[in-house]
Amino acid sequence: MKKTAVQPKDDGKEIEKLTDRELEILGLLAAGSSTAEIATELSISPTTVRNHVQRILTKLHVHSRLAAVAFAYSEGLIVWRSGRD
Repeated sequence: MKKTAVQPKDDGKEIEKLTDRELEILGLLAAGSSTAEIATELSISPTTVRNHVQRILTKLHVHSRLAAVAFAYSEGLIVWRSGRD
């Protein structure tokens, strides 16, 4: 199974406005994790996850989780890593 990681670029684009936690959640979204799975993984409540996701969508000017992940891929922010790393 492959894992994803989010790496911010230093090129002045919108992604720089995301916090470390928001970048972490974006990476988990890209990996296909649900709200409940993210909450368990990060030891936070599902409501907190939803709040972070909403802030991500607002900051990236997108309207869905899928669009946020697509944006991250298009900007080269998400890299695939094998499970052996």
